[in-house]
Amino acid sequence: MHTDSNGQASILARVSASIVRAINTVVNITAKADNNTFNVVSLFLEPVTVTSIDLSALPTTIPSAGTSTISAVVNTNGGLAPDGTNVNFVVVSAGLGGLAGNITPFSSTTGGIAKATLTAPATFSGGTITVRASAGGINSNDVPVTVTAATPPTVPPVEPDPVVAIPSAFTVNTSLLPKVVTIQIKGGLGGYVVTSSNPLQACNDLPLPGNNDCSDFTDSGIWSNVLTGQITVTIPAGVPAGSITLNIADLGEATPKTATVTITVVAP
Repeated sequence: MHTDSNGQASILARVSASIVRAINTVVNITAKADNNTFNVVSLFLEPVTVTSIDLSALPTTIPSAGTSTISAVVNTNGGLAPDGTNVNFVVVSAGLGGLAGNITPFSSTTGGIAKATLTAPATFSGGTITVRASAGGINSNDVPVTVTAATPPTVPPVEPDPVVAIPSAFTVNTSLLPKVVTIQIKGGLGGYVVTSSNPLQACNDLPLPGNNDCSDFTDSGIWSNVLTGQITVTIPAGVPAGSITLNIADLGEATPKTATVTITVVAP
């Protein structure tokens, strides 16, 4: 640097902050001539403090388990924050049944901007996650991110087992004595109704009077709402040879499953 005609030389000193700091700093500048004379000028630098943080999210609406980029623009009293300024990101509230998801807790500025990734939880009910950033004791504005609900998987209905009667067919000889046969019913959802094709030859012989003749007023060709999966069928004495059918329907289903029992009566 050379002096001008007045014997003066000058420079422009530009000081850029390298960190956010809360204390004053002194920078000494020394000027030295060819004859080794010199002088020192001290520059007293004010603290570099964060003045505001502008927070934004992109996108502002994400799906279940989706992600959003959270950007914090950090401003100081000297302009944008120096590179490497630490910024803390937090979730301050989550209207997702207590599920807050995850956010990058810390990030450093580059060009005055720090970024974090918000990952929404997997949820079948939508809601809002609110995030905030802070640096140098200053909080940002709160930014809401909307999370849309996931579509629950379609679960096919469980198909009940088919209705089965045990035995599904049997043969009787009703010479002089009635026959009483127990039939087990399985499958379906339960709540069976059984109907005899001939109530006088195969019936639900009730206890009163219970003489196994299928002709009393209490006897019936219908077994209603069978929940135990078991019925007792009475074939009176003297029934002629032929075939009788018991029709079974499971009324616990919208479309009832059915089964049949075939009774073959043979001559003595």
